[in-house]
Amino acid sequence: MLCNADRRWREAQDAATLLQAAWRARASRRHLAERHRNASLVQAAWRGACARREVAAWRAAVVRLQAAWRGRAAARQHAAQRAAAVAVQSAWRRWAAVRQLHGARAAACAIQARWRGVLARRWAAEQLRAAAVLQAAWRAWAARREWQREARAAVRLQAAWRGRCVRLALHQQARAATTVQAAWRRFAVQRQVQAWHCAASTIQASWRFHQQRQAGVVLQAVWRARCVRKALQLQNQAATAVQAAWRGLAVRRQLRQQRDAAATVQAAWRFHRQRQAAAVVQAAWCARCVRSAVRRESAAATTVQAAWRRFAVQRQVHGLHRAASVIQAAWRFHQLRQASVVLQAAWRARCVRETLQQHMQAAVRVQAAWRRFAVQRQVRAWHCAASTIQAAWRFHQLRQASVTLQAAWRARCVRETLQQHTQAAVRVQAAWRGHAARCEQRRRRDAGVFLQAAWRAKAARQGWAQLQQAALTVQRAWRTRAASQHLELCRGAAVRIQASWRGHACRRRLAERRAAACALQAAWQARQPRLMLQAARRGCTLMQASLVVESVPCRCRGQRAAARG
Repeated sequence: MLCNADRRWREAQDAATLLQAAWRARASRRHLAERHRNASLVQAAWRGACARREVAAWRAAVVRLQAAWRGRAAARQHAAQRAAAVAVQSAWRRWAAVRQLHGARAAACAIQARWRGVLARRWAAEQLRAAAVLQAAWRAWAARREWQREARAAVRLQAAWRGRCVRLALHQQARAATTVQAAWRRFAVQRQVQAWHCAASTIQASWRFHQQRQAGVVLQAVWRARCVRKALQLQNQAATAVQAAWRGLAVRRQLRQQRDAAATVQAAWRFHRQRQAAAVVQAAWCARCVRSAVRRESAAATTVQAAWRRFAVQRQVHGLHRAASVIQAAWRFHQLRQASVVLQAAWRARCVRETLQQHMQAAVRVQAAWRRFAVQRQVRAWHCAASTIQAAWRFHQLRQASVTLQAAWRARCVRETLQQHTQAAVRVQAAWRGHAARCEQRRRRDAGVFLQAAWRAKAARQGWAQLQQAALTVQRAWRTRAASQHLELCRGAAVRIQASWRGHACRRRLAERRAAACALQAAWQARQPRLMLQAARRGCTLMQASLVVESVPCRCRGQRAAARG
């Protein structure tokens, strides 16, 4: 009984011990679970606080970097905008100054053109007045010469009539009268030729002075002197020929007068007409010689002027070619320099980007190594703690392993999140740097385009100024040529007017002389019948005198022949 009771007591005591042990184990496990849960909560809160603190620090660093980069980009953009504004203002001011200069140049060109027109019109008016004065002087001189001719013709007619009367009275007196008339005619011809020479010298002197005043070219003066000398030689030759012809005509006329005394008045009239014809021919020949000389001088002046203009144009074209070559060389050097600057800037940007990428990669590697080291240290600590816990509480190994796996998973998630944030920050920084580099490249390209446009505009303005200068030179040459052509036209018109006026004056004088001759003939035919007998007697006397005169040369010739034989 006692054994059974002891055994039952021991069994009950063992059962109570087992229950107490189980309860204590259950209480210990519950307490350990609570402590483990509390430790896990504390570790999770601490890790979350560390991760949030680290994320906040990274975010603050990224924000500071972004703020610094944006401030630098804004400063660069502001500087670029300010430089662009300064460039635009300088270009606008330069354009306004160029436009004002062009306006002033156009106004100066207009004023110069107006003033040149006024001078040309004034010079044309002076030339017209001078031509009018010359024409008036020429007409007065022609009228005086005509009156003198008429007076001399009347004197010659009177002398011829008196000589005829004297020759009818006495042959010796007739010979003396013939000799006096020949001398007088020679003196009159010489005086007329001298008058023509004086007039030609006066016209030549005035023409040379006018040409020297207009052109002032030595070659033209020499050429004109040569032409004038040729014209004078031709005039002298013509005067000599006319004098020889006149002397032969005088001799033949003397013989004809000796043969036909009755036709003395008609022979004198024919002689007067022939002399007028010779004077007209001489005047026409002189005018033709002067016109040919003026034409040759004008052709020579035109040739010299054309050669000079061609030389000036060729020299200007060579100068333009040299200037274009210099500008092209400068432009190519500028383009090469700009291209080298752009390439250097692109290469520096590339080097900076590569350096930043290397720095970022090194920073990422350092951060990854540090995180790996921190994780490894933390894992080692965790392994130590797990070993300690496993050693103390081996029955909690699976749960502790699950907690460790959860902590490792969470650490991995945190690392992946941080890596994603880092990669996002790197992408943002790379995108911002690329955007800033593109903006800088665009700004530099715009600045280069603006400089190129300004340079091309400057080159275009210089080319336009050169073209305008060339156009002004061509216009000046053309106006000079037009003025010379107008002067030639005015001169030709004056010559034609003078020729027409001389022809009209000659025709009028011829008509007046014809009318005078008709009046004389009518008066002669209307004489009283009582003079007819006297005229018949006088005619008989004249015929006898003519027979005597004709017989005398025949006897003289017979005596000469006899003497020669």
